[in-house]
Formats: sequence, structure tokens, C-alpha cells
Amino acid sequence: KKILPLFTNLTYSNLVVKGLDSVNKDVVINLLVFNRDGSLDIDESIKSIYKSGIFDNVKINTANGVITITVKENPGIEKLRFEGNDSLKEEMLKSIINDRLAEGKMFNKSVIHDVVSDLQMAYRFNGFPAAKIDPKIIRREGNKVDVVVEIKEGEQALVSKIIFCGNN
Repeated sequence: KKILPLFTNLTYSNLVVKGLDSVNKDVVINLLVFNRDGSLDIDESIKSIYKSGIFDNVKINTANGVITITVKENPGIEKLRFEGNDSLKEEMLKSIINDRLAEGKMFNKSVIHDVVSDLQMAYRFNGFPAAKIDPKIIRREGNKVDVVVEIKEGEQALVSKIIFCGNN
């Protein structure tokens, strides 16, 4: 029998992980949090598993000496596309996103807000203060998604003259 973390008597035979598609069971086991007495800290384990960004849903049940962890994996990103980005090139947009959304990575809803904010900031910095960023998530078979980032750049703001008043 394979024993889990040193100070616990939990074994693979009394631990069941359900709902895995592409993630190995050991990933979930390594995210578990144990109390000093070796018992499983269910609340902290759920937080730890969510915090990994790999899973969309996590439940832990204990019954008859068996711990059952049921998870729902976040979908994988199959395609990432940008539409409407005439002024900023795709390479620049991808560098701003910085692998938080990338083909082959797990999609995590919690990063969308930050990515949109960062893209809007980049457009403002480049003279497009009214740019609108609208991410679309398209569900695909096999727990996959396509992410399409629709961009409406709006008019570029140009400064033609700066006048200083009262500077004698």
C-alpha cells in the first residue's frame, strides 16, 4: 500500500478521486491539507484544490472510512483568437495576457477580469481610451473551450496642442 503524506494513515485504498479527465490523481492528492494530528482538513483542502486553478468544482465527502473527492476540471483552451485588433498586434496582446489564457492551458474564469483590465489599460496607453474588450467563451466537445477576445478599439485620441496658462 502506498502511504500519503508522512504523518497520516490515509492510504490509496481509502481515498477515491472522481471526475478526472486529463489531470492525474496525484495532483489532487498533493493539494490536500492535513492537520497536525494527521487528519484531513476538509475546508483547507477544498480551498487548496480551488486555488490551483485546475478545477471548477470540488466536493469532499467522508463515509465509512473512505474519503471521496469529486472534482470538475476546468476546460482546456483549444484556441485563443483576437478579433478587431487593428492597432495592437496579436503578439503584443498575447504578451499582455502573459500565458494566463493560452492554447493548451486550463481555462480559469477568475483570470478573465484581470486580462480584460490589462488589455484595456494597454489600449488606453496606446491612445484608445474608449476601447471595449469583450471575451467570448465557446464550449467545445471533450471539456475544451475556444476563447475569442472581441476588441472594439474606437477612435484614437490624439493630442494636437498643449497650452500652459499662468506660467509667467
